[in-house]
Amino acid sequence: MLYEDEEVFLDVGSCNLRDSIYLRDHCRHVKKVYAFEPDLENYKVCERNKETYQFPEVELLPFGAWSEDTTLHFSAVGSGTSCVNDNGEISVSVRAIDHVIPEEEQVTFIKMDIEGSELEALKGARHTIQRCKPKLAISLYHKPEDMTEIPLYIQSLVPEYKFYVRHHSNCYTETVFYAIFPH
Repeated sequence: MLYEDEEVFLDVGSCNLRDSIYLRDHCRHVKKVYAFEPDLENYKVCERNKETYQFPEVELLPFGAWSEDTTLHFSAVGSGTSCVNDNGEISVSVRAIDHVIPEEEQVTFIKMDIEGSELEALKGARHTIQRCKPKLAISLYHKPEDMTEIPLYIQSLVPEYKFYVRHHSNCYTETVFYAIFPH
């Protein structure tokens, strides 16, 4: 994937900041990272890694991404597999990306790995996606219907996107949908 001269990255489901750190190490300049992480244990890891890796461009956000600003039940396991669950033991705040990202911010890249909540989060990022046309890297493997619903939704927002699907492991996990706007 080609990176911009100055990336503004939304790390949705940041877990431990690994993807943000990788991006910083492989592109010219990371202007800003908005790291969404609602799981308290993972959030603490993000705080430590932000400090350890001296990454002041990261703004840690202690909530998840969703189609609207609300509170959801959540099963938090602190391992990167925490997820929305009606029977979850804790409540977490979730926000629409369009309500979080300043209108003047030119988002260049959105990554989402949020355990089956990707489509709802994309609905909350509708305006940002249409306005900025960022690169998208969206996990597809959490729910079977995501394989068709997510690409169709993105196509309805920005028909010019070029789509790619890549599988990044030797098991059923880590299938990622990429959408790239042709320049």
